[in-house]
Amino acid sequence: LVALVTCVAAAPPQPADLVVLTSSGATRDGLPVLIPHPDPGTTLGVLQRGFSGTLLRLYAFEQEFLRGEEGIAPEPAFLLLSERQGGFPQFGFYLGNEKKASAGWVDLHRASQLSGRFGAMDQIFPHELMHVIVRQLAGEPRQSGGNQVHAIGVRTDPVNAFAEGLAEAMQILAADDPDASDDTRRLGADAGIRDQAEQAVATYGRELSSWWPLHPSRLRFVFWFSQSERALRYHAVKSNRYARRPRVPDVLLSREDKYAAYLFSNVVPGGDGDVPKPASVMLASEGVVSFLFWRFVSDSTLQQRYEPEEFYQQFGTTAAEVAPIENVFLKMFAALHAVRPSTSAELLRGYVQLFPADAEAVDGVVREALLGQALPDAPEIWLANNALMTGTSLFDQYRALPRPHTFDVNAATQLDWLSVRGMTDGQASALLSGAPYASLEEVLSSAVTTSALREQIAAMAAEMDRLRTRAVDEEETLSLSTIVWSYVWRVAGLILVCAVAGAWLTTRAGTRRWWTGAMIAIVSAVLVFGLSWVVTAPPWLPPTASIIVGGVPLMLWRLARGQRVPVAARGIIMWAAASVPALLVVLLT
Repeated sequence: LVALVTCVAAAPPQPADLVVLTSSGATRDGLPVLIPHPDPGTTLGVLQRGFSGTLLRLYAFEQEFLRGEEGIAPEPAFLLLSERQGGFPQFGFYLGNEKKASAGWVDLHRASQLSGRFGAMDQIFPHELMHVIVRQLAGEPRQSGGNQVHAIGVRTDPVNAFAEGLAEAMQILAADDPDASDDTRRLGADAGIRDQAEQAVATYGRELSSWWPLHPSRLRFVFWFSQSERALRYHAVKSNRYARRPRVPDVLLSREDKYAAYLFSNVVPGGDGDVPKPASVMLASEGVVSFLFWRFVSDSTLQQRYEPEEFYQQFGTTAAEVAPIENVFLKMFAALHAVRPSTSAELLRGYVQLFPADAEAVDGVVREALLGQALPDAPEIWLANNALMTGTSLFDQYRALPRPHTFDVNAATQLDWLSVRGMTDGQASALLSGAPYASLEEVLSSAVTTSALREQIAAMAAEMDRLRTRAVDEEETLSLSTIVWSYVWRVAGLILVCAVAGAWLTTRAGTRRWWTGAMIAIVSAVLVFGLSWVVTAPPWLPPTASIIVGGVPLMLWRLARGQRVPVAARGIIMWAAASVPALLVVLLT
C-alpha cells in the first residue's frame, strides 16, 4: 500500500494541463474576469505538442515544486485569447466567480497564427510561459538602467536581456522540436525566409550610411522589421551573430549626431569576421543570452547528468520519468528559486553552486556563447547622455518620443563614449581599456579624463539618478500614435513633392485642369511608393501600376465617347508622366 501511494504521488503531471480562456469583458477588484473559451480544440491541439507540450509538462512540475516549497496550490497553465496585440505574461484574474489573485497566465491575440511562421503561437506561447515560470520562481527582478525598449539586437541591460533572452531561447526550441507541426518544423530549412530577413537588414544598413537624405528602409521600418526580427531570432541567434560587433561605418561615427550609428549597431548583427563584443556587452544583449540558454538546455552533458531521486520528488516525479531536456530545465528551475537571479550571470553562478558536478559543462557553454570569455563580474555604473537622444524603441526611427541614451560604463562600447561631448577616439579607447571599474569615482579618476570630461561624466551620473527617480514617480507610456505620425508626415511630404512635380508633367502631357493633374499625380505617387516600399511586388508593377489603374481606363472611356485614338491615348501618357517623379525617387534610393 505504501509503495502504491508513493507511485501515485510521484506520477508525473501531464502536458494537457492547459486551460484556454476568453474575456467576459468585466473586471472585479481590478482583475479581469475570464471564462473558458467555447472552442479551444484547435489551439489545444497545437500547443499540447512539440516543445510547447514539453514546457506545459515542465510547468506542471514547477507547480508541484512551488506547492512543496511555498505551499502554493498548483494551477494549470492558462492562456487568454484576447484582442490585445502582442504576447504578455500576466498574473491574477477571476475565473468566473473564482478569484485567482496570483495565478499566472499568458495573453495572446485571438487571431494569432497557430503555427507555420516565425513568431506563431506555438513559439510565442512557450516564450511567454517561460516569463511566467521565471517570475513565479525568482520573483520580481531588480532594477537596472536600460532606457530602451528591447529588441533582439539592442544592447539594453543585463536584467532585461536575461528575461527576454531566456524566453526567446524557447522559440528556437519550439521551431526545432521534432514533434512540432510540420509547417513549423520546415521553417528552419526555409532559406528564402532567412535571405529575405538578411537582405532587409543589410539594405537598412547601407541606406543609413548613404549620403542620400531619404532612406526608404527607415520610412517603411514598421512594415519590415517585425517580420525580419522574428526570422533573426532563429537564424542570427543560432549563429551567435549578436556576440560580434558590426562594423559601424566611419561616416556614421564621424557625425556629430550619432543616432544613425546607434541604429546601425542595434539593428545590424555582426558577421563571422567581426570583433567579439566584451562579455559584459554580450550579457546585456538578448540575442547573445538567447543563444547562451538555447545551448545551455541543449547541452548533452547537462541533460544526462541526473541528480539523486530526492531532487525529482520535489517536482512530484521520478528521475526515470524525466526526459534529458526536462532534466536540465528542472535543475535550472531549482536554481531560479534558490538564487532569485535577475541576470544571466547570477543564474549561472547559482546553478553551479547548486550543481557543482555541472561546473565544467556550464563553463564550456558560457565560453562558447561569449566567444572564449568568462562570465563578467563587475558592478553596473550607469550614465545618461543627453547629447545622444534615441527614440523610444527602434520603431521610433525619427525620435518622435526622444529619450536620453543610457549606458553602463562596464558594458560600454566605443560608440557610447564617442557620443559624449568632447570625447576623442583616444580617450574613448582608453576608457574602454580601463574597464571594469569598481565605482564611478574610479572612472572619474582615470588618467585620460580631463576636468571638462570629469564634469561631463559626473553630470551624466546625476542625470541617470534623475531618470531613475522619474521612473519610480511617473508612469510613462508608449504613445504609438505619436510614433506613427512621425512616419505619416514624412511620407505625406514626399508624396506631396512628387505630386506637385507629377501634376506639372501631366499639364505638359495634355491635362487641362490643374486639380485633375494633381489628383492623377497623387494617386500615381501613392501607387509607386506603396508597391515599391510597402508591398512586395514584381519589378515591372510600380512603373506600370498608374497606367493600369488610371491610364488604360481613361483611354477606354475616351474611346467609348468617340474620341480618336491619338487623343484617347493621351490618358496613358498623362498617367505615365504623373508617376515619373516618384519613380525617380525610388530608383535613386
